[in-house]
Amino acid sequence: MKDEQRALMRKVLLRAARKAGASLMKTRADVVSSFTLGDGSNQNHFKGKLSLVTSADKLSDSIIRREIRGAFPSHAILTEESGLRQGSSEWMWVVDPLDGTYNFAAGLPLFNVSIALLKDGSPEMAVVYNPLLREFFYGEMDRGAFLNKKRIHVSSKRLLRNTSISIENSVENRYIEMSEKTYSAFNKNSYTNIMRSLELTLAYVAAGRLDAVIITGTHPWDFLAGALLIEEAGGRVEDLASRDGSFSLGSKLILASNKNLFGMLKRRMKMALHL
Repeated sequence: MKDEQRALMRKVLLRAARKAGASLMKTRADVVSSFTLGDGSNQNHFKGKLSLVTSADKLSDSIIRREIRGAFPSHAILTEESGLRQGSSEWMWVVDPLDGTYNFAAGLPLFNVSIALLKDGSPEMAVVYNPLLREFFYGEMDRGAFLNKKRIHVSSKRLLRNTSISIENSVENRYIEMSEKTYSAFNKNSYTNIMRSLELTLAYVAAGRLDAVIITGTHPWDFLAGALLIEEAGGRVEDLASRDGSFSLGSKLILASNKNLFGMLKRRMKMALHL
């Protein structure tokens, strides 16, 4: 990739995330009021079982797609809210315009905008941005991972005891069952939690705030940005359902952690889920 092209892609990625984040902050008060007080303004609705969509999701989605299309009309765009827009090049942008929608609507601080830029299916650049906390996670293939321009690294823990693990799941019954089995496998000697903001959870692993994350029933916009952050921060990410562990757009069972813990976590996961 030419330096000029890389610089333009980086500029569009960062600008789209910042503009989308600003839109979330402008709409947040109205969405929270509608969700928590039920003021009848129809700011929110459910598109499936426990899958909340707000007016903020849609506005953020529109802003990001407009920024990308304006600069790269030949690129494919896959977003949670709008689905796939086919392209004619090897590049694809994978977007969650509001990851952690429930948290956002409920007035909780754990939500983000996430964008991953893929070339031939592999992440090249990624951003996870929490505008409320003003935390901007950015990663680029072979160039590192950063939080507000400072280099970040995964944790250095070597033992499972007292590790912090986030266990996230889809709302589909089979993935809820997998998540429950996973929780049972780790809750006796680890601090387990659910954040309901998958990309932010992965970013926290990249920054060493969490030691590991396990996601069952994931979608591409749930993990691709965070996966690049973790790998660039010195960690490891695998799809435990694939033969060689490599993750892709179709991955459904993601394990991510520092490299010291990864083998132990993987073995315990495989035993718990009979993989």
